[in-house]
Amino acid sequence: MKRAILIAVVILLLPTLVFAFGKNKVQYRGFDWSILKSEHFDLFYYEGEEFLAERAVLLAEASYDSLSAFFSHTLSNRVPIMMYKSHGEFQQTNVTLELLGEGVGGFTELYKNRVVLPFTGSYEELRHVMMHELTHVFNFDMLYGGLLQSVFARQYMFSLPLWLIEGLAEFASEYWDAEAEMVMRDAVLNNYYFNLQQDVQGYMAYKQGQSVIRYIAYKYGREKVSDVLQNISIARNADKGLMASIGIDATGLSEAWLDYVKKKYYPEVAIREEPEDIVTRLTDHRKDDSFINVMPSISPDGQRIIFLSDRSGYDDVYLMSALDGKIIRRLIKGERTQEFESFHYLAASFSWSPDGERVAVVSKHKDKDHIYLVDPENGKVHRRICPDFDTLFRPRYSPDSRTMAFIGVDAGRPGMYLMDLETEEVEALHTGALEYLDFAWSPDGERIAFTAIAPGAIDSLRLFNLVNPSNKPQRDIFLLNVEDGSVARLTQCRSEDLSPVWSPNGSHVLFISDRNGTYNAYVYSLEDSTSTQISDVLGGIFNPTWSADGNRIAISAFQAGGWDIYVVKDPIENLEALRTQKESEWEYEAPWVAEMLEMAAADTLLDAFGPDEAFSPVAAPKTLEDYEKADYKVRFSPDWVSGAFSYNSADGLGGMTRISISDVLGNHRIYIAADFFASFENIDFVTNYWYLPQRVDYGFGVFHFKNYYYSSRTTMGTPISPRGEDRLFSERNFGGVLALAWPLDKFRRFDIDFTGMRISRDVFRNEGGVISPDLPVETHQDEDIFVPRLSYTKDTTIWGYTGPIGGSRFSMSIERSIVDGLGSDLSFTTATLDLRKYYMFSRGTQLAGRLFGATSQGSHPACFYLGGANTLRGYDDYMFEGNNLALASAELRFPFIHQLVTGGPVPLSLGGVRGVMFFDIGGAWPGHFTDPRFMHIEDGVVEYRSDPFVGYGFGIRMWFSYFLMRLDFAWATSGRFDGQVVRRTHFSLGGDF
Repeated sequence: MKRAILIAVVILLLPTLVFAFGKNKVQYRGFDWSILKSEHFDLFYYEGEEFLAERAVLLAEASYDSLSAFFSHTLSNRVPIMMYKSHGEFQQTNVTLELLGEGVGGFTELYKNRVVLPFTGSYEELRHVMMHELTHVFNFDMLYGGLLQSVFARQYMFSLPLWLIEGLAEFASEYWDAEAEMVMRDAVLNNYYFNLQQDVQGYMAYKQGQSVIRYIAYKYGREKVSDVLQNISIARNADKGLMASIGIDATGLSEAWLDYVKKKYYPEVAIREEPEDIVTRLTDHRKDDSFINVMPSISPDGQRIIFLSDRSGYDDVYLMSALDGKIIRRLIKGERTQEFESFHYLAASFSWSPDGERVAVVSKHKDKDHIYLVDPENGKVHRRICPDFDTLFRPRYSPDSRTMAFIGVDAGRPGMYLMDLETEEVEALHTGALEYLDFAWSPDGERIAFTAIAPGAIDSLRLFNLVNPSNKPQRDIFLLNVEDGSVARLTQCRSEDLSPVWSPNGSHVLFISDRNGTYNAYVYSLEDSTSTQISDVLGGIFNPTWSADGNRIAISAFQAGGWDIYVVKDPIENLEALRTQKESEWEYEAPWVAEMLEMAAADTLLDAFGPDEAFSPVAAPKTLEDYEKADYKVRFSPDWVSGAFSYNSADGLGGMTRISISDVLGNHRIYIAADFFASFENIDFVTNYWYLPQRVDYGFGVFHFKNYYYSSRTTMGTPISPRGEDRLFSERNFGGVLALAWPLDKFRRFDIDFTGMRISRDVFRNEGGVISPDLPVETHQDEDIFVPRLSYTKDTTIWGYTGPIGGSRFSMSIERSIVDGLGSDLSFTTATLDLRKYYMFSRGTQLAGRLFGATSQGSHPACFYLGGANTLRGYDDYMFEGNNLALASAELRFPFIHQLVTGGPVPLSLGGVRGVMFFDIGGAWPGHFTDPRFMHIEDGVVEYRSDPFVGYGFGIRMWFSYFLMRLDFAWATSGRFDGQVVRRTHFSLGGDF
């Protein structure tokens, strides 16, 4: 039998309407959706996206043709694609309820086969992500077929390793590039690659998976890539599919691939340099537990550097000395408030004013990008500017400080713009390219060097029919004359030429290029049109910035799995010229070019690889008027259905069912859960509906629960009988809940709900200690409860392996039964407060603290329980009770076992085990909250005392499959530290508080 241990605040809320900690997905605006119907796709778009939608649907159909030929497969159903014109609006989608970070460039939802994409300002990036996600669609259709269309058959779907899923998508959409080469070379040389039998996660699943698929295509022929997938779908097992296609399983493939890449990359150690061989390191991600130290911007006097780092666990902006790398101060805390919600770390950049008194920073504020002018001395925001663009980045002060240029995206059209800093009026400098990546002012302010793809080509719809990933359009550097708007092409090589920076005297342009297969630094001479290579590193060099006095260059470089900041003093004198030749004579010498030509000669599936292929004639493309259009109408369909039935002679028929239903946009969601035991009288069910497309989310639900208990108290905490003995009783709870959630921003939220419920209780006769629901009913009780609740929640946490590792959480709530008017039979007012704080000493070691308090007052106050694995350790579960509760906990969390491998007859491999040391103090008591008399019940005897109860000890945390296991060894001191210590062991599942 169940013991009545549920407090009122729990029983009044439906399981799927509970408001808890967590950040918020905020819909800052409503979207009026329409649909473009092409041959294979339903492209969802909204007002202001017409220009973008016309190009996106062409990319989708061209991607379909390419992927269909590659996989020799046609899709069995039309595919919905939801297109958002900015990443900020993409983060508002309800297709998934998960929060979408900056690193999510798009996703494919499996069960309804939906693709959701943002436009970030680059049509080349859109092409890549479109093909990547549509590869998932093709692969899912090939692997699971009709299972996707049957919510009842989906339980028979088999899983694939992530490296295979994402590796296929990267290979089909990108083939190979300098970024993939950089990451995999670094991973092999620094030994952080994975065996394919492991559960490869994160970015390495993409890049290592891409490398493995590339190896299969090169070794066995490109047609084998599709063959592997076909055989996996037949065998329903990755190893068997690999064996059938290429004769080896994942273990053999892992060994062969590793041998191939080692032979390829190891010789490069002898011919390339480490970054610190040519420049001076200022940060070290291996020592400060960071991953990124990027986007340096050096002050005009060359003395200080602004940069972005995640060393705190968050993306923060730091100011450091350019002389010795000493951190002067953390200038801006990011990802904790709506003012600095996101710095767009993939496209972040900072700009010093020429006098060094201001720094321009772009951050997402609510749903828009804003430019902040910040005082570098104290981080104070001097001014906030919000140009009306969907996306903006790369703000750059002009040399005279009167204007600022930036890259902006408006309704699918990227461009460079100029803003008057006094009036904030904006005019276009240059528009029409498929992408603008970065730019720099010349010292005299007359020219701008910028990186772009195909300036003037955005209006040519023919280009959007070309999606050959093996022959991407190149990124070049151009010169813009600010006065007359004329443009001249600077770099000529088929490489990616990035991040132009002017020398202080205006005679040279420093830039980054992958023309030898690795991102390195080059200097272009405006005098004789020659380019000079000045670095040849193993990793990669990025984001150069040159001080106005010419004394220093700062860069970020990738090495050993992370990014760091480096500087070089007097660069003209100290950087060696490795190779100089006319820019027009440079050849694209990336090593994979020869590999692709070799593959093309033997593989008819690979398109011809030539410099002019990207602009070859194609059939006339369709325009917006050529497609059927339709308004979006809400139609519900099931997301998933699960259930089970059972029967035995003792309990009869039983079963459970779970159903999730939504519309294609995820704006309307219905959840149904039911459990059936023996008869319809004992059925439990809950049904709720949420309306999500607006800023405020609304929901309602109905429920019915029937349970049996053996306790001295009801589920509402009131005594079950005047004498206070344990009795057997049943409770039928049925009613409804109305709820709304009002997010103020990503981190703060108000929740309001109203519960109306009837409790129908049968107390069974006490017959000599017999406990059976077949006993006669002694008394019947009905109680009606009407309770509104208001709560406020703030959450700025970041998560680690077993729980939060940084930030804080705060929640407070109050609820009161309505006696007058609605006539609740129970009168109570309940308030709770929960505060949690996490201090991160390193990525692996943290100190976590928790303060929790609750009180319930009135004629029928709720009863709270304390003790056990999740509250006060060292004591039995629910050992303490009262209408007041207070608890404080502190935990030191640290790595315990990184990897342990034993021999013997039963080899054991153990890894990723975390350790904790904890201290808990608290208690529960009756009466008023300000008069603590801590209650202790042991062996049926109730004691009251003035001292709180204390538990301390240590424990371990370890993942086993999908379950996080927690094992704690705790000692209870009763708070007096008088030597009377009792040890208890607690085992539980779930994350740390």
